[in-house]
Amino acid sequence: MSISTETVGLINISNIVKNQTPHLEQIDKRQYREILKSVAYSFRRSSADAFTAFNQLSESTKLDEFTVASIYSCLYQILTFILKIPSNRLKVESLKSDLIELRFPELFINDFIAVVTGPKRDQLIDNDKSPSFNKLNSLKWRIDITISSHSLQKVLETCVILKFSLDSSVSYTIEVSLSRFHQLRHSVAK
Repeated sequence: MSISTETVGLINISNIVKNQTPHLEQIDKRQYREILKSVAYSFRRSSADAFTAFNQLSESTKLDEFTVASIYSCLYQILTFILKIPSNRLKVESLKSDLIELRFPELFINDFIAVVTGPKRDQLIDNDKSPSFNKLNSLKWRIDITISSHSLQKVLETCVILKFSLDSSVSYTIEVSLSRFHQLRHSVAK
């Protein structure tokens, strides 16, 4: 099974989710809506609020924690992948057929599509709380050659000095030997 390119791009989520969708057949529509609401809530709130809401799910749905966790992670992963697609490229019919291929019960598909294509879609995307790395703003480098030191007359040691500036206004200066720099260069090239 492959997710069509109009829906999820080149990402194939079937292997991740297919083993978790059978749990969807064990729940009714009310339980499904509560879990889906909690998943959507986790996109709009801080991780602590989302964790609290998740913990309350097994009490409110009267399901065991494993089933709730499986369904929650399944819905969260699918929603995460689909929200990365621009809304103008998202085709509802294609998404429906993909969800059916993922063994999504047809009873739940319309609710899921309403979340993905509804008016609150932009809120889900804008408030994405997923962690991210700092971006590199600038990188400056120079080569220093130590000719001598206070204890030795002739050293002739080469080193590379790298100055990183990140988008979080943090700067780092790193001094590495030439051999260490080549190691770094080769590992980055892989």
